[in-house]
Amino acid sequence: FQMTKDQITTFTAGIVKTEILDEKWDGTIYYLKAKIAADPGEVAKAVDSLRQDKQKSKELEESKKKTEDLANEVERLKIALAEKSDDKKLKQYNEVVNKLGAIDWFVKGRDILFGKENSNRFSEAIDALNKAIELDSSNPSAYYFRALAFFESNNHQKAIDSFTRAIDLENPDKREWPEGRLLILRAKAYKDTANYLAALEDLEAAIQFTELPSNLSAWFEAKWEKEDFDEMIKKFPKDYRGFFCRGYYLAHISHEDRQSALSDYKKAISLNPKYAKGFYYLGFAYRLNAKTGDDVRKGINAYTK
Repeated sequence: FQMTKDQITTFTAGIVKTEILDEKWDGTIYYLKAKIAADPGEVAKAVDSLRQDKQKSKELEESKKKTEDLANEVERLKIALAEKSDDKKLKQYNEVVNKLGAIDWFVKGRDILFGKENSNRFSEAIDALNKAIELDSSNPSAYYFRALAFFESNNHQKAIDSFTRAIDLENPDKREWPEGRLLILRAKAYKDTANYLAALEDLEAAIQFTELPSNLSAWFEAKWEKEDFDEMIKKFPKDYRGFFCRGYYLAHISHEDRQSALSDYKKAISLNPKYAKGFYYLGFAYRLNAKTGDDVRKGINAYTK
């Protein structure tokens, strides 16, 4: 459970408060004045907490890597401008400096969002993340955390818009979050705005990622209730996705009633007899509930189908 020096540097970067007091560049000289403050006891406590939070640790390491890359680019452009100043290089320099500033505002917004409870927490986080997006509109993480802040402050439509932007910007080859997380969160926001069909569409898409990480499963369980799916099914009793998603929730997330999950999967299949995913999860449910040889045979038949 020991950490490397680099890991400690990464973790403390997200805890030690750094405030830029003054910054300027006249084409020849770059000037920066900053104030750094830290409570050693609080830092040690926070580092230990971060060490145990793998997702947050990953986010901090990625932020540190982005900051280092941008700082190196600033240094390269400073040298290039010193040798020969031109508008193109100066524009590039300003863009990189803006991205560095965006990371500062992003980290501040994220830390406010997950900080101690206070009535202004969400609005302060949104303000900081808005500034991060204004300086760099290409960072999906800024939209993701702003969406969380909107969601927690019950501004569901704005949460949907930010989640959508984060989904659009996320690189499928290098995902920043567990696959399916954004869809599950956006689905909940859709549900809370009574857009049930969009919610079902997102949930079904998310469920294709069958090995959900434990932290994502916990969030799914905390934010969704069986009543949410009951409400969808009541509204759209002929939509197979409502039964399928409720079955998945009961069998894999809440673990409340796997027998009812079997019934839901069967109902989904009856409404859509060519629904391959429904047969797969029906087979899976039979395997989880197998008590007799007949259960095993039914599971095999579902998988075969």
